[in-house]
Order: sequence, then structure tokens, then C-alpha cells
Amino acid sequence: MPELPDLTVFSENLTKAFKGKTLTSVRIFHGKRCDASQVFEENVLNKTLSEVKTIGKEMFFHFGEDVHFGVHLMLKGGTAISEDLESISYKIAAFGFNDGKFVVITDPQRWAKVIVNLAKDSTPDALLGSLTLDDFKSALRRFHGKPVKAFLIDQAVMKGIGNAYADEILYDIKVDPASLCNKLPDEIIVSLHKQIPLTLQWGVDEIRKLTPDAVSGEGRTFMRVHRKDLDKTTTGFIIQQKDVSGKTSYFTEEQIYYG
Repeated sequence: MPELPDLTVFSENLTKAFKGKTLTSVRIFHGKRCDASQVFEENVLNKTLSEVKTIGKEMFFHFGEDVHFGVHLMLKGGTAISEDLESISYKIAAFGFNDGKFVVITDPQRWAKVIVNLAKDSTPDALLGSLTLDDFKSALRRFHGKPVKAFLIDQAVMKGIGNAYADEILYDIKVDPASLCNKLPDEIIVSLHKQIPLTLQWGVDEIRKLTPDAVSGEGRTFMRVHRKDLDKTTTGFIIQQKDVSGKTSYFTEEQIYYG
């Protein structure tokens, strides 16, 4: 699943490609989780794209201040830029612009959502670091004896952290992903709160370097611990795996368990 750093780069590149261009056609191929073509035609057709912006795990295509459509790629979804729709597999929706190119939303599982004026809730975006330390501590207390990794990936607490980046964040502060929320020392809580946007921004920067034009995929080859192809970290520690809250979690023995 593309995570917040991936989607941030996708949005930047989609903005570069289509900002200032006019939406001239809309085609919905699988409408179970999308608005009907007519809804798009009534709200965004013949309007000019101003930007594509990521919030959490959703991308918002803005056409001025008051109109947008939102995209959630779910587990296997992606985006593509193409002049030839026939060359694209697993199409969910396609948005044609006046330069002859399309933004295509794809998903082999057909779970991706594309909704006009998709509601933006008030849950803090993890990359922006907008959750105050006091609110962060309060949210952590609600998880009490649950693993800290379960806290990090809960989208009702912060939007945008998935399985991979949760492991990278916890590796950065050397905390075992199974550590219990109510057993974390205060200095570790402060460190975790500070580290979240730093690790996510590191991910954005690495993806920009490795795949500067990306509009789909999952950038993982730079990760230090959450990688199936690595046996050891660069510091020589064996990378281990275990199930934490139903997620395969990657960690090393240098990460301390608090429980």
C-alpha cells in the first residue's frame, strides 16, 4: 500500500504535470466506490486544476478553492499518466485534460475510491506534525496496554502512517514495536512525537531522489529495517520479524521492549 511519503511525491508530480490544465473528460470504468460520471461532470468538468495535495492516505485534486475530488488508493491502487487508455490495465477512472493526457486511477482489486468533494476530517496529518505533544500523550493513554505500533498505524489518531513507516519510526528511536503504550517512559514519548514527521520527511526525500517522477508504486529500497531482502542492518544487527497487532513487524534486538 502506498504510504504518506509515496502519496506526497505522487501529488507533487501530478501537480507538475497538470497544474493550470483544464479537465475535459471523465470516464468511470468501475463505479462501485466512485461517484457517477455525471457527478464529476457537474462539479469539475471544464475547470482548471490548481493543485494535487496529499492529506494522510488520500490525494485531493483541487479545482479552485471550493471544488475537488478525492482519491483513496486503498491496498493495491495506483495512478498513471497516459495518452493511451487502452495501454492501462485495471482502470477505475480516467480524467482527461486539454493537453491530451489522462490521469488514470487503477486498482486490480477495485477497492480504490474516487469521490467528488470527499470530506476532509480533522484528524492530524502525521507528516505535518500537527498533533501537539499534549494531545499525543492523551491519545497514547487511550491505547493503554496496546502495542505502540497499533497506536502509530491507527488512522483515527494520525493520518498517513502505515506498516512500513511505523517500523522505520520505531527503529529510529530504538523501541520494540510490541512495546506497550502505557509502559513507555516520558522521554521516549517525547522522542516518538518528535521523530514521526522526521522519519516521514526522510521517506519523502529518499523517494524524490530514487524515483523523482513517480506517480505510483511503493518506495521501499532505501528502508533500513522494513525490507524482506535485508538480513542485517548497516550496523550489523540481524533483522527479525514478528506479528504485532496483525501486522508483520521488522525490528532488531537493539530496539528496547517496554512492557
